[in-house]
Amino acid sequence: MVGFGNRIKLLHDFTRVARELEISVLEAARIYEQSPGIGPTVNREGGTAVNDSVYWTTKEKFESLPGRKALIMIGDGEENSSRLRVAEVTQELQRADVLLYGLNNGGSSQAHKRHPNVLPYLCEDSGGREFRVGSGPLKEAFDQIEAELRGLYSIGYVSSHPGQPGQFRKLEIKTKFQGLTVKNRPGYYVR
Repeated sequence: MVGFGNRIKLLHDFTRVARELEISVLEAARIYEQSPGIGPTVNREGGTAVNDSVYWTTKEKFESLPGRKALIMIGDGEENSSRLRVAEVTQELQRADVLLYGLNNGGSSQAHKRHPNVLPYLCEDSGGREFRVGSGPLKEAFDQIEAELRGLYSIGYVSSHPGQPGQFRKLEIKTKFQGLTVKNRPGYYVR
């Protein structure tokens, strides 16, 4: 569990004990300052570093893990202080094979938003998606995420035109069968 605001902090590392994470959520405000940092130390003035927090969490906590992974972010997605751009974060998510799911709780009212919500872009490009949850319970969103993760299939192919490392290649998958839905990343970065 990672908290972010003016700094990115590891509030609780990986665990199989859900209750430990619940306690960390409840005590997040109290434990934030003494928790270890993630990524480079950057002092921000009242900013929300969505891009930086997703990037550094992925890089430091997920990149070395084998297999497909999912990262769930709860917040309004308003980006206003990151050093990294959406494209850099998307590339890191894809490189580490991490699906990002955003639980958008709305934050400030739409009329008063001053900063862009980057969650739809990051989620979609990683193969995940954004859920608009407002201030209500998160159970339905978590149930949908669980169902999606259980129903994933991985396919692979070798391109006849491999491209240059770092180049973005668009990808489109269509089904011959009516009633089937294919959800995929819009492309990939050549390794």
